[in-house]
Amino acid sequence: MPTRNPYNPCYSSRSVLASGPVFSGRTRRWRAPPAAPPPPCDYVVTGDITPDATGDYFQDGTYEGQPCYRRSDSAFWIWFWSYRAWWYISTTPGTTIPRWGRMFPTIAGDYNPVSPYTGIAYVEEP
Repeated sequence: MPTRNPYNPCYSSRSVLASGPVFSGRTRRWRAPPAAPPPPCDYVVTGDITPDATGDYFQDGTYEGQPCYRRSDSAFWIWFWSYRAWWYISTTPGTTIPRWGRMFPTIAGDYNPVSPYTGIAYVEEP
């Protein structure tokens, strides 16, 4: 059975405020704030591809005036090369071999591999 706090009769030894401190006798402990949700990604790469470039991509700067997208571990990038008007997935913006490529004005869709990469990569919005 909870006991009443003699210093503050409104709280017992087991009282908990929904968003405030926890009172236990004279001891006051604060609850940790809830963790912020991770930011939503801009694009998702899927497919049975080698090497594995699948994952969540976030915008991280520009390349030749177009947005670049970096995978969460920075191992791969999606970027646009205006000279050829192609979107690429490669290890570094500006590196065209090896890579996956797409010759369309939109980023979302199928990307074809260039050896030694294999498999069709699919880029889509989350």
